[in-house]
Amino acid sequence: AAALRGAVVTGGDAGLALWQEAIAATDEVTVNAALRAVLDTPKGEKATLAFAAALAKSPTVQARLAAVLGLRGDKAAVPALAALAKGEKSASPANSLAAASALATLNDPAALPPLLALAKHADGAIAEAAKNQIMGFAGKAADDAVLSMMADSGAATRLAGIDMAMRRRMTVAVPALVKLSTDNDAKILDAAVKGLGDLGSDKEIPALLAVIKKSPQSETASRALASLCTRYARPRAGKTVIHNAGYGSFENDLVKDVTANVQKLVDVGSITIQASGRLCKWDGFSEDPAPGKPKVLRMVYTFDGAEKSVQVRENDSVHLSGVTLLPVAMTPIQAAYDRAAGDEKLALFKVLTSLGNDQGLAVARTASRQTADAALREAAIRALAEWKTPDALEDAASFAQNAPSDRLKILSLRGFVRQLEQSFTIPFKTQLARLEQAQAWALRDEDKALLAASIKATQGLMAEKGFTPMFDGVSLKNWKGGGGWWEVKDGILQAQSSEEKPCKKNSQLIFTGSQPADFELRAEFKLSPSANSGIQLRALDQEFGDSGYQADMNGGGNYVGFLYHPKQHLVGERGAKVTIAADGKKSVDRFADAKELGDKVFKKDDWNEYTIIAKGPTMTLFVNGMKTCELTDHRPEMMPKRGFITLQMHAGPPMKIQYRNIRIKDLK
Repeated sequence: AAALRGAVVTGGDAGLALWQEAIAATDEVTVNAALRAVLDTPKGEKATLAFAAALAKSPTVQARLAAVLGLRGDKAAVPALAALAKGEKSASPANSLAAASALATLNDPAALPPLLALAKHADGAIAEAAKNQIMGFAGKAADDAVLSMMADSGAATRLAGIDMAMRRRMTVAVPALVKLSTDNDAKILDAAVKGLGDLGSDKEIPALLAVIKKSPQSETASRALASLCTRYARPRAGKTVIHNAGYGSFENDLVKDVTANVQKLVDVGSITIQASGRLCKWDGFSEDPAPGKPKVLRMVYTFDGAEKSVQVRENDSVHLSGVTLLPVAMTPIQAAYDRAAGDEKLALFKVLTSLGNDQGLAVARTASRQTADAALREAAIRALAEWKTPDALEDAASFAQNAPSDRLKILSLRGFVRQLEQSFTIPFKTQLARLEQAQAWALRDEDKALLAASIKATQGLMAEKGFTPMFDGVSLKNWKGGGGWWEVKDGILQAQSSEEKPCKKNSQLIFTGSQPADFELRAEFKLSPSANSGIQLRALDQEFGDSGYQADMNGGGNYVGFLYHPKQHLVGERGAKVTIAADGKKSVDRFADAKELGDKVFKKDDWNEYTIIAKGPTMTLFVNGMKTCELTDHRPEMMPKRGFITLQMHAGPPMKIQYRNIRIKDLK
């Protein structure tokens, strides 16, 4: 094979004659060597014509030879390739396609007529391959080929032409699309209308309005007109002031304050803000405040003095100023809407409200107040209930009480709850009052349950205000010690021992972020059956051994909810209020049975939450929201005013201890 290539590449006429024999050979090794020689031989008309001549003489290798001639890049092969592409010399469709593809590789317009013919081939694979080759062409000749397909008498070819025009983003095809928007074939009409939505300008609005008038129930036409409108939506001009902006996971208290950086973007002219980690830094780099968790951007701002709030999911964007539809689009659509009736008016209503801007909101409000067209009023009430921003909150509240049907009242109530949750400018106290008021509007048990859940969530948000994360979910930042047991895995702070690596002495992971005095601490924990741990409170800076009071816990649950002290053991009993006087005298007032309370509050092999309140000489424990213990110790040596918070890894059998969502609030 190597000798053959050498002879062809360097042998002149003799080498080319030898090549003619090799390409007609019956063994694959020789044929492959001949094909390789086509690529290795220096470009030149004489050699290329000799190679191309074999296309008519060697049918079995036509497809492969055509491909290498295309790769050779010498246009001297065009006539022979064109003849094969046209089907001359009894070429098969597959070989014709290979020749046309080679012409496409050479970017020769001669490929277009045979490719157009093959695009209509009964074999779908050949037809699709031909279309893809046409797609690869650039310039007017290829555009003309696509336009000719759009004007073809065959419906399938016209449909393929529309598809190619859209994929090529051919604005020159818009007039043809307008013509096809009146086609009798429903598939072609739909495709043309969609194409006008993607490629058209304001000049095509009348054509789309005509389609909607003729076929008002066509979702394709309404969506196409709405799509076209997005290209004529512009941000409004005005002054924007950012009052508060946070990015991250609010549910997990992993949030970065990005107020200053968003304001900087606004000050340099940015009116579109994308929710991403780049907001966390001003140096072009990104930061993830909540790795592995869904994140949102929440902002409270004023635009021209009007206070607004918005929540944007990660990687989505928002126009702070809102958008307005330019008159070239708004005027003809509004005029058509005002003239229309019935299904046509409904279709245009959907178009006008699709942008979710102030213009659409005004249209929806007007339509919701009229009573002459019941279907339009229902669509308007539905649109206001489903409005993406809190701007329709009061509309939803009104219709939750006064809509003309129970179905619309239910939809409006749910819209009210959703929009209220997005209204960050409304204080939690006011939100809670409005949710409680809305309980009287609920018609079904499931709506009452929705309101109850929203009320509980709002109460939780009110309660969480002022808390600071102690654990960032990704590292041991602000923690030290721990005897080498602690690691972060999948957002969880955990310690694990085993038979091979037993824990032989108690150790403490010490929080170094603060030494709080009066505080409320919340932490979720999960324990293996044999685990033993605890949260030490106002403790010493001591890695090994125990010091200070401890919110006790173990996998079996029999210690959970007790306050432990290394010098007094389980001194703070579960289900009891314990008071220890300065002289050490202890009194106990029991409010629940220890075992019954433990069985009620603790979930084995599952996540539980401790809430610990330390205020002066009193410490109070809650497990999963239920009070388990209260202890007041008036002895300063036993109850210091401040100290470290630590997490215990207990000596003993193999165990696994896990913590997450650890946060603290200073009580001043």
